[in-house]
Amino acid sequence: MPFFAKVSTRTAQHAVRQGKRLARNLVATLRGRTAKNYVHHSLGVVATLGIGPGIFQFRGLVVKGLPTWLTHRGYHVLAVPTWERKIRVLAIWLTAARSASR
Repeated sequence: MPFFAKVSTRTAQHAVRQGKRLARNLVATLRGRTAKNYVHHSLGVVATLGIGPGIFQFRGLVVKGLPTWLTHRGYHVLAVPTWERKIRVLAIWLTAARSASR
């Protein structure tokens, strides 16, 4: 396998997924089982442009507009560690969205 195929981009999403694989591998090793390699599976590509517009692409599916923006923001809110922080981040985003619409 070529070198570039073994490397994933340096993002938090990859780090979290790789960390989960590492934890499973540590448990497997301690239990005498074989560790597995981390293999990246794309969840699609998403981009937002300001407040409201966005685009999502996964294989042949393309979704544009406000639903994409809301889904993108929702995904990131779910990734925030505690409910207190989730609510705080969501409140900041909603305040910014309201301010931008004026």
